[in-house]
Amino acid sequence: MSMICKKCKKIIPSGSTFCMHCGKDQTDTTKNKKRKPNYRGHGLGSVTQCKDHPRAPYRARVNRKHIGYFQTGAEANQAIIEYLASIQGNESQRIDWTLEQFYNAWGEVAFPTITRSGINAHKASWKYMSSIQREKMKELKTSDYQNIIDLAVSEGKSRAVCEKIRNLISLLCQEAMKDDVIDKNYARLLRLPKNDKKEKDIFTDDEINLLISHDEDFEARLILILIYSGMRIGELLCLKAEDIDTEKWIIIGGSKTEAGKNRVIPIHPKIREYVKLLTDDVRAKDSVILNIRPELFRDKYFYKYLVSLGILTEEELEVGKSPRLTPHCTRHTFASLARRAGIEKDVLTRVIGHTEYSTTDEHYVSMGIDVLSDEISKI
Repeated sequence: MSMICKKCKKIIPSGSTFCMHCGKDQTDTTKNKKRKPNYRGHGLGSVTQCKDHPRAPYRARVNRKHIGYFQTGAEANQAIIEYLASIQGNESQRIDWTLEQFYNAWGEVAFPTITRSGINAHKASWKYMSSIQREKMKELKTSDYQNIIDLAVSEGKSRAVCEKIRNLISLLCQEAMKDDVIDKNYARLLRLPKNDKKEKDIFTDDEINLLISHDEDFEARLILILIYSGMRIGELLCLKAEDIDTEKWIIIGGSKTEAGKNRVIPIHPKIREYVKLLTDDVRAKDSVILNIRPELFRDKYFYKYLVSLGILTEEELEVGKSPRLTPHCTRHTFASLARRAGIEKDVLTRVIGHTEYSTTDEHYVSMGIDVLSDEISKI
């Protein structure tokens, strides 16, 4: 049998005079005053009577977690105590866990629920914590985590990379806080470098012309489709034949934001032949046109191909460096070409699928496909 300390709320042996954890006197100090039994788990649980269960009317819960139904309030209260004892048992098992043990335990639950790119981002962030991964979680403080951020900054990493590292630290702190191994989220106290915004790199006119001169290459055609459509690579790789109308020369696709989903994307005259070649070999309309994983696209169809043309260098692809051009730069290139061509901001916002576009705005809703196509053709 067990009981709960009046002060620290931890489980102690039944009948204890003093708490083994905080030293609080557990004796009853009330004088000649009868009290009704308290079946509320000393603030850590609750017992309620339920008319729908006449044989076992007492329901026990802890933090809204249903424990069970019992014949008496005392039984329900004891069930709460035993449940809390089991939680405290878990705490004692994890109290000396290292940061690595918490990372592995968290990953087992979290990784099956997130995307491959999300997993890769967390794994990349985890590499920065190699110097402290064998340290006990309870002994790590803000300064230890700040050293990890400072190391990334010293290596020239961007604020975005530091934010991902901080996010993982926050998730691991939350995991440890569940069992009271630590009492605060140290990630909230970390200092990150300033977010120095710089102009996004885009493909130059000479580089675009070089791609066009090599449009017999499958890789060149894919990159040009991205440059002249403004699509994200994920949007291109998940396109189905039924999403492409080669009579009206439009694509119905998009993702990520509400404004981006199922939007009309005019097919620019310069890439119509490339898009048609993609759809000619597809038999079923519901088939995905490109059976290419995003990681493979980035590595083989983008970076290595641009190196083969001399647009990028091998040195830019070394681990830890940021290439001048990334797949997302095709989207920035499209926006830059559109602005230079004098395309209306409303049209550009709608085609790209940014959140500034409002589907309820009558002006946008009434904008026809011909208007969109005519504007995009100015590029």
